[in-house]
Amino acid sequence: IANQMLHWFTGDKWEFQFVPHTGDGRRVERQFTMPMPNHERKKTEITLWSGGLDALAGLCNRADQRIAERFVLVGTGAKPAVWGLQDRVCSRLRERVEFLMDPVRLQIELRRDEHSRSRNPNRARSAVFLLLGSAYALLDQQNALAVYENGPGALNLPFRASEVGLDHSRGVHPQSLAWISYLVSTISGTDFKVHNPFIGWTKAEMCSVLGKMDLSSVVGITKSCDRSPRSKIPQCGTCSSCILRRQALLASGISDTSEYLVHQGTDQQRKKYLSESHLPYMVYQARNLRQAFESEDAWDVLRHKHPTLLGDFSMRLPVSTGNLGTDFALKLAEVLRRYGHEWSHAKVLKGFVSEYVDIVN
Repeated sequence: IANQMLHWFTGDKWEFQFVPHTGDGRRVERQFTMPMPNHERKKTEITLWSGGLDALAGLCNRADQRIAERFVLVGTGAKPAVWGLQDRVCSRLRERVEFLMDPVRLQIELRRDEHSRSRNPNRARSAVFLLLGSAYALLDQQNALAVYENGPGALNLPFRASEVGLDHSRGVHPQSLAWISYLVSTISGTDFKVHNPFIGWTKAEMCSVLGKMDLSSVVGITKSCDRSPRSKIPQCGTCSSCILRRQALLASGISDTSEYLVHQGTDQQRKKYLSESHLPYMVYQARNLRQAFESEDAWDVLRHKHPTLLGDFSMRLPVSTGNLGTDFALKLAEVLRRYGHEWSHAKVLKGFVSEYVDIVN
């Protein structure tokens, strides 16, 4: 199971060899400071916590819907900056809301040797995070782990057929969550489910609750950037994650107080990141989505364009996902339709027009 699962996540072939454990183990295996689960009899939802915009919007939506009385925010990472971001967002949010949040830290380490230096280990990172979150959920006597990610971001479709070199992670793809659910259920002997309650939502739809709760000030300290520039300004503003973030905030009418190098950086920084911008590709994808939905067989058009990430899996997901067959396919098609049309809103186009002109020129 693990071999097949990791092949899906990474595209690599995996083999595992297990040996007897000796010694005290690595530092990350001896997490004496890890908070133990709180077995209060409160309705609880365990979720991964990145300090990003989707995590914030998802948490606020679930609290607004009164899904649980208590939310356990499982954060993980190897860098102090990651911990700092997760703490800052959680602390600022606690100042503005009253629902119960319990942040949990699970430390990881990435060790490189002569065999791994030429490879990118980050493709398996999301699987590690999902497994850590699942393990903690089981310790907390829960049978589910929630992942808050907008539908288009979870599907993460290529922008164009000829694409090479852009990152299209399968980290929270529905098939990925199904694989983790199946593996954890098999190992634990319980019916465990990793689920994304926002697979049918766009990012803009998720963010609308932040205006309702008056949380614009918290939005500005979240981070979405894939490139993580080494700068006092933490986000480039031109990678696909930054652009989707900006598009969502424009479409939802939320004030974006975030800092981006494409706006606040030096002329040299602006020129560099504009030259690498994913904006033209995302605009192109949105236009293709709108064109697909002009036909009566839009779903057939989309699933034939993306058979692995969109077509085949939607009809064969394991029962544990609760999303099978035609209904799930229609749900995916509908969220992609709405996302494509969000890009045609005047306020979204106006927010990007000067930048797009700069890229073209």
